[in-house]
Amino acid sequence: MHCHLTIYFQNGGGVILLFVIATFSWGQNAVPSNENNPLSMEDVPLCFSDIEDASNLPIVTVWINVHFVKNASGQTFHPGIPGQPVLTDGNLAATQMKNKANEYFANFLPSPTSLSDFLGDSRIRFEFYSEPENEQDLYGGIWYWDTEPATFPYGDKALDIIVVDENTSTDGKACGLGTLCSYLYLYDWYQKVLDNGQQNLHWDAAKFTMHELGHITGLCHSFDCNDDCASVDLNTELECNTPGYTCEDGGCGDKPDKCTEAYNGPSDNLMGYNPTQRSLTPCQWKKYYTALYYGLPEYVAIQSDCGPYSNTPVSIATGTTEEWDGIHVIEGNVTIEAGATLTISCLVYMAPNTNFIVRRGGKLVIWNAQVRRLCEEQPWGGIWVEGHNAKEQPAPDPNTPASSYPDTDIAGAVIMINSDILGGGHVFITRSFSAPDNPSYWGGLIYAENSGFWNNKRVAEFMRYNLPNKSQFINCDFEEVGDAIDGSAGISIWNCRDIEFVDNSFRNLDKYGIHGWDYGAKITSGNSFESVNRGIDIYNTFPLSSHVIQVGAQGETPNYFTDNAYSIIAESTDLLNGLFVYNNEFYNSVSSIYIDGEAAYEVKKNAFDITGNSIWAIRCDNTERYPGNAIECNFFQRYNLMAIMAVRDNSGLQIKYNDFNDPPSFGDIMLTGSATNLGRLRERQGAPGDPAANCFSSQTKAIFTSNQVTEHFTYYVPEAEENPPACFIPTSTGNYSVEQVVDFDPFDCLSNGEGELTPPFTLGALETKRQAMATAYQAWVADPENGQKEADYFQARLEKDIVLKWLLRSAIDSSQYTQAATILAGEPGPRAQRWKLGLKLLAEDYTGATAALQQLPQQTQAEQYFAYIMGVNIQRLQSEGNFTLSASQENQLLEIAHSESSYRSYARSLLNLLKGALFEPDEISFEEYEEQQPFQPPASSSALKYKIYPNPTHEQILIQYPYEEAQLILDVTAVTGTFSHRIKLDGSGSYALDTQTFTPGIYIIQILKDKRVVHLDRITIIH
Repeated sequence: MHCHLTIYFQNGGGVILLFVIATFSWGQNAVPSNENNPLSMEDVPLCFSDIEDASNLPIVTVWINVHFVKNASGQTFHPGIPGQPVLTDGNLAATQMKNKANEYFANFLPSPTSLSDFLGDSRIRFEFYSEPENEQDLYGGIWYWDTEPATFPYGDKALDIIVVDENTSTDGKACGLGTLCSYLYLYDWYQKVLDNGQQNLHWDAAKFTMHELGHITGLCHSFDCNDDCASVDLNTELECNTPGYTCEDGGCGDKPDKCTEAYNGPSDNLMGYNPTQRSLTPCQWKKYYTALYYGLPEYVAIQSDCGPYSNTPVSIATGTTEEWDGIHVIEGNVTIEAGATLTISCLVYMAPNTNFIVRRGGKLVIWNAQVRRLCEEQPWGGIWVEGHNAKEQPAPDPNTPASSYPDTDIAGAVIMINSDILGGGHVFITRSFSAPDNPSYWGGLIYAENSGFWNNKRVAEFMRYNLPNKSQFINCDFEEVGDAIDGSAGISIWNCRDIEFVDNSFRNLDKYGIHGWDYGAKITSGNSFESVNRGIDIYNTFPLSSHVIQVGAQGETPNYFTDNAYSIIAESTDLLNGLFVYNNEFYNSVSSIYIDGEAAYEVKKNAFDITGNSIWAIRCDNTERYPGNAIECNFFQRYNLMAIMAVRDNSGLQIKYNDFNDPPSFGDIMLTGSATNLGRLRERQGAPGDPAANCFSSQTKAIFTSNQVTEHFTYYVPEAEENPPACFIPTSTGNYSVEQVVDFDPFDCLSNGEGELTPPFTLGALETKRQAMATAYQAWVADPENGQKEADYFQARLEKDIVLKWLLRSAIDSSQYTQAATILAGEPGPRAQRWKLGLKLLAEDYTGATAALQQLPQQTQAEQYFAYIMGVNIQRLQSEGNFTLSASQENQLLEIAHSESSYRSYARSLLNLLKGALFEPDEISFEEYEEQQPFQPPASSSALKYKIYPNPTHEQILIQYPYEEAQLILDVTAVTGTFSHRIKLDGSGSYALDTQTFTPGIYIIQILKDKRVVHLDRITIIH
């Protein structure tokens, strides 16, 4: 695990040090098992020093059962039978043993042999474990047996203390050393009672039980050379007490053959063989206590402190640097003033609703530490980090104290490294504690690395900040363990950009992993989203309101999505840079990617293995006609109804070069719409010389559309000799036609998708691209059936938009809104009008926005909806955090949100921002699709001659080819371009290629004759 603990306890004059981590389900019957504990024993930080007072630490309760087993003569203690000797009353003896042990635990005394002593209350207690509904448990956790049972009634829920006479010199035995196992033996207690005629031998039984539990927690004997505490605060020479020897050096001091006089020594240490055992050193106590607290076996419960509290505030003064390297209990807010630095490097307990407040110019460093709640029933508050919305954030440097800042009137900063935060409310809040709605104080900096966030209500809240945000999360865990809290969530972002996420894990969260409105983020490498309701949630409230969202990147470690309801869901996207989903892996989600409303996006080179309750892998709903929208070079297998579903107007979308496996119920691609909003894709899928070239799962289930509610489109396929046999030419029902064209580049997916245009660009370049687009458009209008001229126009339009968007984003990012308006001035049409309105809103020119709103066309229902939404946006943004929807506004937005308009996504985003409303994709009725005459492709001789299988494969692929063909070359190339394998095929007609050493992935397989490709295929290798 990543996190180490740091705690700050302030209680009178005492500072306490401790290492602790656990989950948040406490109590006798609600303690999580070890596998649910987010930390391991190795994560305990070495932050103990000068322990003066442990009285504020939570009590660790060890649930015990005592088992009296008959000896060889059939005798043992009796269960308090009237008339039987009190001397052998087992119920009384077990209870007295438990009470005496608790007396010792509550008051450790000094030992004359120790270098240092732990004094006072250890915060460890024994209690009997019993379940009232267990009718066999007659004596509340005290049991009587004829012979030792093979298993015990409560399993690992209780530490089982087995009392049996063995006639041995050993008083007891632990089940293991440092394993936190769940039983121990006490020997000859009954016989000693009979021999001595003394009932008070429960005193010895108490000490022996505590001693053996010490071994279970990892303590060796006090005279052992190799114990962790030897030479720290244990004097092993005095503990050994044997001339010629200073300590035992093996077996943890078990059965000493050197320290033979330890039995008679002056030590009082609990882990010695000495008569009096009432002492521990601080090092021993730390190991004993933290093993139980931190390891949290099932037989341990934690009693938390739920007040009352002093509410005493703590202040870190301007110009000072303070380190908390011991345990602290905080009962009031901690304020870190401007120019002050607080470093936490141990464990801090936070009382309910207490907060850290990092002022502008202040810095909080949490390094090898833990911050957790003091009361398990109530979360602590959070960490409020003031920002400065007009200044650049400081660099996230943990080593530079805030006192060295040349200007302390800048954003506060929190740096968290190798640490954990548990049980908070909203952990990071990037605004002012005293004036949360003052936007000038938004924009605090958060940097977290190698850290964990466990069982928090929400981990981080980023408020609007117009400059690049330097906040980062690297190799962090965001998780709710079990079902500890309701409404757990990851990170929410409002109108920030450039926040970066690398190698993080979001797991078992009730709401979302990353969520926000009008934001941008770099979610590029190695992040995982598992069992989260919504992995990445994207909302946009008006055109141009947000920034680029990059999910995955070519050449990076793929992001991993599995078992989510929605892995990625977007209500519109940024229209300048868009949503990029590259090189990710999706498994078992109900919906992997859902994009609703006008959007710019590319979904490329991802792998989808969708089993279970999925309906689609990718769904695009009303994303409009933005050129460049693409779903390309993805691999799909084991999907349910369909792989890709396009609903209503997606007339800018092309679906190309994808590989579909396992025929679905309906189709690899499904297009649908309604009578009032027809289903549309780009009119030509692919182009002459560049066919769409999807490899479908079958001919008859390739594409499903309906004549009634969709517009016709043309689907280009490679000519028969170029079309691999696994890439079927579609013949399935639908309102589309198929044309065969030459494929000039069969390796479309090997490119990096960077395009031919490289910024920076100029206004002159934009004007050139506008003229080229106009020329291409006129040529197409003059010859509307010419597919090549249509493709030329779309390419010219795409290139113009690339230049336009880059220039606009550059101007907007630097707040050059006048320059942005100049760039937009040359753009005609409704889209440009909507963008000009969005630009006014970004510039906070609400008078200009109102004027732009009045100039918008409002003839259609959709145009009226858009104008209404933007009117609400103007009111909202003018009020700056103090806006509340009226009842009529809410009702109207709800009407729009449930309409078929492509602008409904803006209404949905507003309702989510202001009311927390969530919306699901529209239900689609999968009625019988109208049959139409299927397209009949010409027979492909290649398909009859060549076969490559199985696909996917993990051990080998078999290649069949005409045996009479000579001089054939087999070429296998990874789609990444990082691997190539070429061999010459013999004349046998078949060849088996061993793939066990191949890296898993997608490979292009070519068979060449006379340097010409005669067969092309794609195959997936898995291991």
